[in-house]
Amino acid sequence: MRFVDANRLAERLSGYSRAEIGGIGPVELTNLSPEASRAFCDLVLEAGGRGLRNEAIGRTRDGDRAVIEAMHAAFEFEGARYIVSTVRDIRERKAQEETSSRLRNMYVALSSTNEAILHARSAQDLFQRVCTAATSGGFVGAAVFVPREGEDRATVAASSGPFQGMVGSLDVGFGAHRTGPGNLVARAWLQRRPQFRRAGELEHLPPDSREFARRAGGAALAALPICSGEHCAGVLAIASTAPEAFDDEVRSLLTRMCENIAYGLTNLAMLEEREKAVARAPLLASHDGLTGLPNRSLIRGLLVRALHAARRQRARLA
Repeated sequence: MRFVDANRLAERLSGYSRAEIGGIGPVELTNLSPEASRAFCDLVLEAGGRGLRNEAIGRTRDGDRAVIEAMHAAFEFEGARYIVSTVRDIRERKAQEETSSRLRNMYVALSSTNEAILHARSAQDLFQRVCTAATSGGFVGAAVFVPREGEDRATVAASSGPFQGMVGSLDVGFGAHRTGPGNLVARAWLQRRPQFRRAGELEHLPPDSREFARRAGGAALAALPICSGEHCAGVLAIASTAPEAFDDEVRSLLTRMCENIAYGLTNLAMLEEREKAVARAPLLASHDGLTGLPNRSLIRGLLVRALHAARRQRARLA
């Protein structure tokens, strides 16, 4: 189970010299255990010249992760059996596939958000539908924070993901004194601008938020204000397990999603006012809008009914 030869591309890909490669085996260059490596080689030997193709996670001499595509074929020479492995570095292709997958999921989340705007009957309902759409779109979790009346702290209006129960315990605020390097939600709220943090920057989070991100498996976090003009209704916080999840295109889509949510909230407010106006219409038809007292129309109707009743009963009326 040792390599007997390698070309220059193998040297460059692995980080080992040709002489060094001759002293190691497949276990040193892959994440496979010795047992799994031997079992796979047995499969290749059994396949013979037909060969086997696989994709695997390898590692370089420096410990870097390498994603490879390999074709393995076995042959015999002078009574000994050998395996030839032709390897390609497919890290770039895999990164493009991951980016495409993220964008697909993001468009699904955006579509679900637009559908939520159409069907939501309240702000709370809309926030919950948005959080659910975000997690169905590939993010590990999402929460909407809204301001507590009369306080500089935030409360959780909705959340989705495996850590729903943890979100409510976070000390998240909207006050200016909370805008340290870690409080993404406060920064998004006060600056009215989206905030993003990658894996290497999570150590700047407050202790409870950092622990929350660790337990949730979040390698990247985002906080986006839900604003319409000067009015800001809250902040949408999203966690992802992919360190590079929030690239430029995803950021753009998330920003558009929050704009759509703000538009949906405006429509809900208008709908609520219209429903209140419809409910008030009968009262306004019979009562004075300023004092709430019966108006002339109501008095006249009552008087006419009273006069009819008095005539029928041949009674007096005052």
